Amino acid sequence: MALKNDKLDWRTLKTQKKKRKLEQVEKYLETKKQLESVEQSDEKPGKKSSLAIAIAGSIVDNVQTEELATYVAGQVARAAAIYKVDEVIIFDDTCSMVGVGKNDEEPRTWSNCVWMAKILQYLDCPQYLRKQLFPLGRDYRYVGLLNPLDTPHHLRRESVSVYREGVVLEKVHNQLQQSYAFVGLEEDVRIDRLLEPGLRVTVKLNPDGGNRGVAVSPREPRSTLGIYWGYEVRLAKSFSAIFTESPHKK
Repeated sequence: MALKNDKLDWRTLKTQKKKRKLEQVEKYLETKKQLESVEQSDEKPGKKSSLAIAIAGSIVDNVQTEELATYVAGQVARAAAIYKVDEVIIFDDTCSMVGVGKNDEEPRTWSNCVWMAKILQYLDCPQYLRKQLFPLGRDYRYVGLLNPLDTPHHLRRESVSVYREGVVLEKVHNQLQQSYAFVGLEEDVRIDRLLEPGLRVTVKLNPDGGNRGVAVSPREPRSTLGIYWGYEVRLAKSFSAIFTESPHKK
């Protein structure tokens, strides 16, 4: 009799365990559904708030190799893209640049801050613009190992979008005094004003077609259509400069 009761208890425990597991799966699926619903409704036209994160440049001071340091910077960029961060601030937590003259040697931590800012800017830039905006150099020797962010503004030639990132060309319409910009399409786009060549610009394309567009703020795609349009990168020489030098209104 004792063996029979033990067998029944074992079966009961197994059934209860299976039931608990099913409940956990159902709870997970329900939570996932809610998260997906929040993500879909998160970006709304007219968004006025902004999200910024601050990263200490010293996080790569003790990284063993430049390859690993590039990977760390890549993880920061990916986190910023996932959480739709508007601004990434790289600050010098050692304040090594305070009181340093122009002719003095650049401190290591500040040098790492500048390097990380370059990597973050490179990863945020659409792939079709990188050759024009980021000439080959030692700082970018390992960026090819990182996966692309594939954010909404990283468009392909066949992608259809009202907005596109571009770079201002030297070509100018002399009569109208308007610049041309390369935006990753077969034809260059003529924008509504004269800008300095080599400048990265956000272009709103003419809905009627043609090769014309308007230079707009990089925040416009998000504020008008609710489309995440990447992040900006800012350097701060101290922790307090994160707040005192912010371009955003209080």
